[in-house]
Amino acid sequence: MRPRRETKGNMRAMAQNENEENAENAVDLPPPPGGGGAGGEGAGVAAGAGVAGPEAGQGQAVPDMTVLIQAIAGAFRAAVAGAQGAGHQGDAGVRLPLERLRSLGGIEFRGLSAEGSESWLESTKRILGQMNCSDVQKLGCVVSLLQDDAYTWWTTTISGMEDADVTWTFFQNIFKRRYLGVRYLGEKKREFMSLTQGSMSVAEYEVQFVRLSQYAPELIPDERERCERFRYGLVTDVKTYMLATEYSDFDVLVGRAKDIEMNLSLSARGAGPSAGKRVAEYSSGGGRNKRGRDRKYQSSARRGGGGQGAPVQGDKARVDPNTCWTCGSRGHLRRDCPRAAREVQAPVVAAGNSCWNCGSADHMRRECPLLAGGGQGRAPRVVAPQRGRGRGRGNFQHREDGGKNVAHVLAVQPEGGGQARVFAQREGRNDADVIAGTFTLQSLSLLSLIDSGSTHSYILREHAELLGLPVESLDVGMCVTSSFGETVVTRKLYRRCPLVVQDHVFHVDLMELPFYGFDVILGMDWLVEHRVVVDCENKRVSLKLADDYEVVVVGENVKFLANVVSTLEASRMLRQGCEAYLAFVMNPSSKELRVQDIRTVREFPGVFPEELSGLPPNREVEFGIELYENTTPVSITPYRMAPKELKELKTQLQELLDRGFIRPSVSPWGAPVLFVKKKDGTMRMCIDYRQLNKLTIKNRYPLPRIDDLFDQFRGAAVFSKTDLRSGYYQLKVKDVDVPKTAFRTRYGHYEFLVMPFGLTNAHAAFMDMMNRVFHEYLDKFVMVFIDDILVYSRTEEEHEGHLRIVLQALLENQLYAKLSKCEFWRREVVFLGHVVSAEGIRVDPQKIEAVMNWKPPKSVHEVRSFLGLAGYYRRFVDGFSKIAAPLAKLLQKDVKYEWTEARQQAFEKLKAALTQAPILVQPESGKEFVVYSDASYVGLGCVLMQEGKVVAYASRQLKVHERNYPTHDIQLAAVVFALKIWRHYLYGEKCTVYTDHKSLKYLMSQKELNLRQ
Repeated sequence: MRPRRETKGNMRAMAQNENEENAENAVDLPPPPGGGGAGGEGAGVAAGAGVAGPEAGQGQAVPDMTVLIQAIAGAFRAAVAGAQGAGHQGDAGVRLPLERLRSLGGIEFRGLSAEGSESWLESTKRILGQMNCSDVQKLGCVVSLLQDDAYTWWTTTISGMEDADVTWTFFQNIFKRRYLGVRYLGEKKREFMSLTQGSMSVAEYEVQFVRLSQYAPELIPDERERCERFRYGLVTDVKTYMLATEYSDFDVLVGRAKDIEMNLSLSARGAGPSAGKRVAEYSSGGGRNKRGRDRKYQSSARRGGGGQGAPVQGDKARVDPNTCWTCGSRGHLRRDCPRAAREVQAPVVAAGNSCWNCGSADHMRRECPLLAGGGQGRAPRVVAPQRGRGRGRGNFQHREDGGKNVAHVLAVQPEGGGQARVFAQREGRNDADVIAGTFTLQSLSLLSLIDSGSTHSYILREHAELLGLPVESLDVGMCVTSSFGETVVTRKLYRRCPLVVQDHVFHVDLMELPFYGFDVILGMDWLVEHRVVVDCENKRVSLKLADDYEVVVVGENVKFLANVVSTLEASRMLRQGCEAYLAFVMNPSSKELRVQDIRTVREFPGVFPEELSGLPPNREVEFGIELYENTTPVSITPYRMAPKELKELKTQLQELLDRGFIRPSVSPWGAPVLFVKKKDGTMRMCIDYRQLNKLTIKNRYPLPRIDDLFDQFRGAAVFSKTDLRSGYYQLKVKDVDVPKTAFRTRYGHYEFLVMPFGLTNAHAAFMDMMNRVFHEYLDKFVMVFIDDILVYSRTEEEHEGHLRIVLQALLENQLYAKLSKCEFWRREVVFLGHVVSAEGIRVDPQKIEAVMNWKPPKSVHEVRSFLGLAGYYRRFVDGFSKIAAPLAKLLQKDVKYEWTEARQQAFEKLKAALTQAPILVQPESGKEFVVYSDASYVGLGCVLMQEGKVVAYASRQLKVHERNYPTHDIQLAAVVFALKIWRHYLYGEKCTVYTDHKSLKYLMSQKELNLRQ
């Protein structure tokens, strides 16, 4: 077909029509440079975007097409440059193509759900992209579509901002934060992290992967990581054929996966009914293995019960329905294969008619040819058993099935060859714990699993790199499959590694694997080499020495399940093919607290995450450690721990590493680690920083007085309490001081990037940060004590506004709270050991219960502890010092400890007084105060009241020299004591003082006064 030729007249008409079509919604373009006159080169170009009309070109020849196109392009570039410098969308000189935007489907936005808002933004961006608008035009167009509350939100957001800061990118970010919300974006991110192919085709899986990946760009920072994440989500049948090749091009990877899926589908259709259960092995290398110098790590083991038959030659190979999937022979099925029966039973160490030394079913251990002298050597010397671990918590845990425990299933397969699987089964009498012990490799203690179901031995990749073991690269990579269906390719081998078990060296060849849960897995190769005998029933393992002596390892029957798993670890396990279940622990007697059910709080779901996702942001305050001059680093040897504590230590270290709160350290500083049991029975890891604290200059930043805090509750009737989640971990340590936080453990040397517990200035630094965040609201409707935040208001209407302000401040400063520890919209709330309500303040019953359960002290230290706890509530007890005087006397020097009847009575009376403590009202300014004072030769006491209700009690014991005062002066001292201690209440207020010593009324008219008066 011949192309149509366009004449100059046709071109002029086409350009003119196009110009008229676009004129009403076009950007006003300046005239092209150099052209303005009728005879100029650009005379044929109008301001809109097309060719000039007839009147512009009368009497002149139509310009050449090349010149015309260049002129149009120049005009367009000038328009774009002008628009980009125009600033806000409302600047003069920028006309927005609104009519065209609406004609292409642009709709107004008034605020929708998260999904609807996201859909609106994406569709609007797509339309603006089709219109080839500049960023300034895009911003102007999209703002013009905002209506009602959405437009009000936008104008409020940009008020006071510089024009240069209001950009198209800024709009997209702030729009997503406002209308999509942190929770929605987090859900999409988690959906991406847990995405697997499942029942989808590769094409459908790709669509979902690409759609969800936009919510987690940090998880796929480059093309290689993008390929790895996509590949791990594929079904096992497809993923197995792609492990031997590293992909750095996503499109190539997807194309390869689609080809494999199609080939497997063709093979399955050609294999008959059995293909639905099992797909024949596909090998791009034709099933031929390369030869290396060590056949042990290059040729496959005999084909076991894994299910893979001979390699398929080509994409269209068909499998005979009568072919055995175990041995590859024709004429019988796998259930009738004699080899399958032998292979299942061979590794069973505890079988009745099998060799306990080599695992063979052809002879007993006493007849084993591997034992010199037929096992009739000297009597074995059993070394004191080394206690091992119970069950690990990684990917290689056992599973229970019908009372039998299928321990571990590992398959080893050279790339391109057949695949062998080895099953190890054990009869579980009492429990199904695996056998593990802590062995040493080059001074590093490693948790090692003894696994007769594994053909080879393995080491965790991180430990191999840390130890710097001499590595040997295999000529042929080995495909290793775990019992969970995860297949990994390894090409690294560490030969003759000296594994120390109870001061004896047992060499082992270790292959590198990225598994987790155990540091080392010792398989059949090591068990056979060292003539290991495994007693599954008693969890005992005996290792033969060269002189026929034995070393015995006893595994402990400790059941352990981690109650917390980090997001990073859960994501990794999901990518590896582990199954995940969503479970809820419910308490029928109490209603679960949920964000969406709480008024006002439901607007801020981002303040209450399940876990802290990573390091906190950079803040105005950072924790620093300032040391005295000429201080040298201090390093303390790690404390010894029980096996249970070691397990917990390893778990918590991994969680802190996953979250980025700690990192490996080479610091000369080092503090030991210990555990403290929490109320719920779990253990908190603490660092013993006592030596570092002695060398640290104290931060004198003041903590608020608790009684001063309670004075701010005047008139409050509605309360909400917020407790930060791991508050200290939300404050960074200064970079220069990070090495000083280092701590030493059995599993390595680490240092904190966030503020740890136990440092002397931690309270002061955290209090400083919190005061800066809530500075303008303190003593108005917010009270802060370290990581506890209390919001108080007179009415519910006030409280709604106050609570919204506090939650918004937390969200803006990226401070996160723990919902289970928070209380909202309460008429009374427990705060700092007191119950606060509209009626006043009273003692927390739970704290009093601790006092009531206190047994009589047996030492001065116990007396001091009791008086410290009881003294915290002394303002609630009338005459506290007088009651406690017999006990306080034991705290004096040179007083022999003797628990008398008088002290027992004082002890019981003090406990009774606390249980009957009244409710103290909050004082109000403008109302009259009344003070009652009294004195004796034991102590001073006074009561502050208002409108007949007690505000506070106060008392103290007399000092030694005060006991020589006359009665008149002691009574006067009681009045002075009351006025001093409550000065902050009484200053500027009307006050009446009552005393039972009448002579004091003549004090002002007394002619002679002593120095005390």
